Amino acid sequence: MRKSRIALCDWNAEYVFKLEEYLRSVEYLPFTVDVYTEYERYAECKDKYHYEGAVIAEGFCEEELIREDSNCLILTEERTQTDRHVYRYQPADMILQEIMEMISASGSIKEESFKLGKGCCLIGMYSPV
Repeated sequence: MRKSRIALCDWNAEYVFKLEEYLRSVEYLPFTVDVYTEYERYAECKDKYHYEGAVIAEGFCEEELIREDSNCLILTEERTQTDRHVYRYQPADMILQEIMEMISASGSIKEESFKLGKGCCLIGMYSPV
């Protein structure tokens, strides 16, 4: 079985490669990460690969293209409370949490596979109460 893919798209190469480095360091992710700093390259590979989701910086491409894709998060320079917008200067684990929520909402990857990178099940739960 192939591992799913997500795309990180940003014109700021230093930022996007550091975010990729963080995501690759997390062992339990059920997807691989592809990085694009040019829209033309992303457009070519988007047709070639099937991405489960994308994180695209504001201004990286036309807004109409972003709106068409429901599995897309938009990195913004300003803190906004709108749907699908993520503040780019928050901690990387918060961005990862947004990515996980986007992917689990699409239903393409089961939430259980986020735990250990493979299927798992709940055996029991302990509570002192």
